[in-house]
Amino acid sequence: MDGVINQLYQYKKYHFAVEEKYFKEFNYEETGEHIAEHKMFGERIDAIRKEFAGDSLKLAFELVDYLEDWLIEHIMTVDQKYKECFKSHGLK
Repeated sequence: MDGVINQLYQYKKYHFAVEEKYFKEFNYEETGEHIAEHKMFGERIDAIRKEFAGDSLKLAFELVDYLEDWLIEHIMTVDQKYKECFKSHGLK
């Protein structure tokens, strides 16, 4: 599980940095709120890792449950809000 979490952190670090770079560059109006959600994501992953550190099975289930919620709520809803802003600046 440590390998999975480490890869998740590396991806999160890269992905959020790219998004946040464009938020600032394009003056995205919901930058503050969106960055706050990114911060909460990292904090929640930290909390899950600490809470279930001794139980890999529970850690795996808790992590998958949280990531499923994140995918549905954040990526399918919150991330969709910046789509038009990014498109208008030439990103697809």
